[in-house]
Amino acid sequence: MGYTHYWNTPLKDVDQKTWDAIATDFSKVVSDPKILALLDQEERKEYSQKLRITSDEILFNGVGELSHETFILERKFTPNSFRPEEKENFGFCKTARKPYDVCVTACLIIAHHHIEKQPDNYIKVSSDGETEDWMDGIKLCEKVLDYGFEYEINSQGELGAKA
Repeated sequence: MGYTHYWNTPLKDVDQKTWDAIATDFSKVVSDPKILALLDQEERKEYSQKLRITSDEILFNGVGELSHETFILERKFTPNSFRPEEKENFGFCKTARKPYDVCVTACLIIAHHHIEKQPDNYIKVSSDGETEDWMDGIKLCEKVLDYGFEYEINSQGELGAKA
C-alpha cells in the first residue's frame, strides 16, 4: 500500500473547544516559512489541496511532485452510508515519505495530544513507520509547542506516550 498513517475516532464530533486547540496548535506549527513551503498554497478551479485550517477541518497536501495524498482531519463525524455497521470513523493518508509527511505526523501528534485529554473521546493513531520516521514531526511539535518528545510509535505501530 505504501507508507501510510491511519487514525480511528468514535462515531461523534470533536467538541469545538478541543478542535480549536488542535487548529491553533497546527497553525503555529505551519507558521514557520520553511514548513509552510512544504504545503500547497495554490488555489485551483478543481478540488483544491490548498492548506485549509477551519473550525471544522484541517486539509493539506505537498507541493507539485512532492505531493501524494491529501491529508484531511475533520471535526464533525459524517456517517458512512456505504458501511453503516462501522463502529469507528477511519481515516488515512499515504505520504510516500514525501517532505509534507512532517506536517501529517505533527498534526496527528497535536490531535492525539488534545483529544486524549477528553474523557469521552479518543483518537487511535497508527503508522507504517516507526518512532524514527516520526522524529521530524515530534521535534517540530516540541520546538513550537513544548510537547512531542513524550510520544513514540510502539511495537504495534501505534502512537502513544513513551513507556
